[in-house]
Amino acid sequence: GTFNPAKSGSGTFTTTSTNVSWGALGDTGTGTFTIARLTMSKGATAKITGDVSSSLASQKAFSLDLVNGKPPVSVSTISGNVFNDSNANAKLDTGEVGLSGWTIYIDKNGDGKLNSGELKAITNSSGNYTFTDFETGTYSVHEVVPVGYRRTLPSKTSYSLAVTGGVNVTGLNWGNTTRALASGTVFKDNNGNKKFDSGEPGAPGMIVFVDANKDGVLDNGEASCTTDANGFWQFKNLKAGTYVVRIQSRTGYKITTPTSFSLTVASAALSTGHNNFGVKKS
Repeated sequence: GTFNPAKSGSGTFTTTSTNVSWGALGDTGTGTFTIARLTMSKGATAKITGDVSSSLASQKAFSLDLVNGKPPVSVSTISGNVFNDSNANAKLDTGEVGLSGWTIYIDKNGDGKLNSGELKAITNSSGNYTFTDFETGTYSVHEVVPVGYRRTLPSKTSYSLAVTGGVNVTGLNWGNTTRALASGTVFKDNNGNKKFDSGEPGAPGMIVFVDANKDGVLDNGEASCTTDANGFWQFKNLKAGTYVVRIQSRTGYKITTPTSFSLTVASAALSTGHNNFGVKKS
């Protein structure tokens, strides 16, 4: 063929190479231009090498591998498991099973929703999922939580990870439960007004329990917890139902608020932020 637009000329071909030249290219302004294109047969496996001769210093020789018609790219997989966290402890315990048919997706636009065109994977009968062919980059992995469940693992709503091509990412597990969570604070009611006022600290070391038999005392087998350094307490393994939650009296303190309240929760519900008890040093 003729390759020199300024002068007539022909390329030199063999079974494995072609040596072609172009004359001066006119100034067509700024931009990106294709001055030559090499089309390979589908599925070709080869090594393409180029020796660029030009008065422009930016032009360099190049080398390109083709495998099955495409340049080989070092890719990774992303995989994990979705399981039924039956005791809501954010761990995959012996006997807990995978959840099949759940959707995991790559949140490409960062809006926290599964949008059309975003990659997704559906868990198999064991709760396992896998994404393939990821190049080096940063990705945000999310799950779609059906009504009647809440997430226990991870503590955040997604996994954000940096992927290095050729290194597989495993263990991106998701725990989900039908159990409800209830939490609150035992606060130091310094002014005795029975309200959790701004600036009032939490009361650590106080015992809060679920009074299952409603007898007013903490019995063996009844769920209980001790408030942390901020006075925070929580029960995260409640079945749907109605409960009496009570604070246990403690020497040196008097309880300024009611000593108990009735709490009704639905499956996977969250009851937080208002379940508070006030105490004051006596």
